[in-house]
Amino acid sequence: MPVNLIINNTPSTTTTFENILTLSFYLVSLFVLPNKFFLLILVIYISGLYLISKDLVKTLWLGFLASCLTGRTITLSLETVAPAHTLFSTNFPASLATYFLAFSDLVLALLIYLLVKIPAKAIRLSQRLINIIICMLGILVLGLFSTYSSLYFSPSLFNLFILGKYFLIYFVALIVHDHDRSIFKQTIITILLFIMLNSCLVIGQKYYNGSLGLPAESINMGSPKGVYADENLSVYRPSGLFNTPNLIGTLIAMSIPLFLTLNLSSLWVQTALLITGIALLLTSSRIAILSLIILLPFIVHKFKSTLQIFAAHRWIRFALIIGLAFSLPSVITRLLSFQSALESNGGASYRIRHFSFAVQSANQHIFGSGVNTFQYAISRSATNLKEDFGSPAHNVFAEIIYDFGFLGIPLFSYLFYLLMKPPSPYSSPSPPVTFALFFAMLCYTINIQAHPWFLEKPAADIFWILSGVFYASQKTV
Repeated sequence: MPVNLIINNTPSTTTTFENILTLSFYLVSLFVLPNKFFLLILVIYISGLYLISKDLVKTLWLGFLASCLTGRTITLSLETVAPAHTLFSTNFPASLATYFLAFSDLVLALLIYLLVKIPAKAIRLSQRLINIIICMLGILVLGLFSTYSSLYFSPSLFNLFILGKYFLIYFVALIVHDHDRSIFKQTIITILLFIMLNSCLVIGQKYYNGSLGLPAESINMGSPKGVYADENLSVYRPSGLFNTPNLIGTLIAMSIPLFLTLNLSSLWVQTALLITGIALLLTSSRIAILSLIILLPFIVHKFKSTLQIFAAHRWIRFALIIGLAFSLPSVITRLLSFQSALESNGGASYRIRHFSFAVQSANQHIFGSGVNTFQYAISRSATNLKEDFGSPAHNVFAEIIYDFGFLGIPLFSYLFYLLMKPPSPYSSPSPPVTFALFFAMLCYTINIQAHPWFLEKPAADIFWILSGVFYASQKTV
């Protein structure tokens, strides 16, 4: 099906107002903690979007996307629903059996209802899409077996539900963008605005060497935000709204290719790209930086003319030189500290122990030991070392092997291949956004080889959303 998809065009007045409203929603959410007030600004945001666009599907989609990225949730204890020992038995305190209802789930439910009710354009079920559905169903069935036999039934069932929700989000993103291709640009901008805002927080936290004191910074664990570098305890690594600089580093690395789909002759886009680039260096996230270095030749090849427009401005070159002069020394030190990862307590060592622990567990449980419960199991293991206590699997294959057994590897490998299958060189030329989405998704898959972002918000949310958009963006599927 031919696609007329142009991203780097001049924004319309409607798009500009939507961007301003989205940025305002993100900014206000930084200062709002009580759930009732957040719900109020979410309703105002969605109402404003509808008044601007007059498109209910687009309004609910952008409302879901923005609220999903903020990660705000309503705490729901199982004890208030049913006795834990009868419905969700668990071997550890009930406080760990606390579930969450995200505000974005409410908007997603409304969006799904609307998509079912209104006559939408039929999506052709290609063999690729059929295979994706079969893989997802196989993974969910395997997850049910894993959960049933798990010592951690309650959290495993919850995480299986989260994984199923990500599969659902994939299809919602696909349907929405196949139904209205004008939403492509706004989806990318909504994601980029959130990451750019976090990048500004990273720069501010670096300047103050700690938290800025915003209410939203206390939502996630860890205060002040960020950590100090292992190789140099005097080097502060800010993390935005998250409890680890590696997570915001991953998000920024994923965002860089997406920026290239916008109009880089715009001063606003140039400034935003510079801010996010500097923020990435300040996080000193080795894997995030290396993932971009690995993909850089391919990105330059596909976006050569776009990058030439960006680099043609003198102030851009000057800003890059100044930014690199201040941040490059600490980044080089951080990258050269890889030898510390090979020490007994280094990153490579405990990742190897994680993989070994996952293999041992899979040998004992053919269907896995529970979805995303690795950190509980390794904490209770008599053989684990102190530094592994409560640590999630820092490798996606270790996580999959532990969660789903060895059967999970071929299922997930094939699913990721189908999700990220690049356009055929024999098909019609694909729009730039298709390649940008592919590079962003590939960046995520590189980062989850060293970080526990398998079901981590908002990195996993963005990946599954971009996956659905990626499928819809291709001219032939």
